Amino acid sequence: MHYLTGHNREQAQIFTKLEDLVSARHYVRLIDLIAEKFFIDNAPCFGEKGDQSIGRKAYSPAHLLKLYIYGYLNGISSSRKLERECARNLELMWLMNQLVPDHKTIADFRKDNGEAIKQSVLAFGKWLQQSGYIKGDVVSIDGSKIRANASQSFDLDHVSKKLGQLETQLQEYVAKTSCTDQLDEGTEQAEREKGELQQHIKGLQQQINELELKKAFLDQEQAKRISPTDPQARIMKMPSRQALLLQCPSGCG
Repeated sequence: MHYLTGHNREQAQIFTKLEDLVSARHYVRLIDLIAEKFFIDNAPCFGEKGDQSIGRKAYSPAHLLKLYIYGYLNGISSSRKLERECARNLELMWLMNQLVPDHKTIADFRKDNGEAIKQSVLAFGKWLQQSGYIKGDVVSIDGSKIRANASQSFDLDHVSKKLGQLETQLQEYVAKTSCTDQLDEGTEQAEREKGELQQHIKGLQQQINELELKKAFLDQEQAKRISPTDPQARIMKMPSRQALLLQCPSGCG
């Protein structure tokens, strides 16, 4: 049959280097340079592992830093996944010089050097911006829900319900104030309680006034829900996951 067969797995390869398998303009080369420079400039920030000449040799913080920057750029945060990638990902094999640290070593490095890792990622982004690789003047958000003007909107049903609750509370506080006036009038405790109740009444009255303004605004616009800052804004309804599954035809992922 007329198919491509690829290389024979049993055939020995000579003159094949990892260096030849990673292109000269690949971004892992930038990670390699930036991580090495950051480690040299900030070596004291990474603790004392590797300073002793006895016992098993430690992994270089520079290598583990490269691993975390690579994971950050590729959305890999799990230490176990990073360990697996070191053994099968050609880019990481080149970046890590084929070292495969244990997932606990990776997790401990993150736990012990969280601030240094954060600063290295910020330094990497700053270097990219200064070198002209990125402009840094655009923020992109993919698949995320963010609060906009319409998210601060209020609806008529909620305003009416809240207004009724506040009016009930106001009546209760007014009744308590009347009782305080009749009992132990003139005593220090009674005056203090009366003052506190009056403050509550004042606060409730203010909330009621605000809600009445919102209700009048809704009536004026003839709408059930509206944003006070942007009357044209509307909340975008997002289908639930269950609804999406119901709409998905059989056999889809």
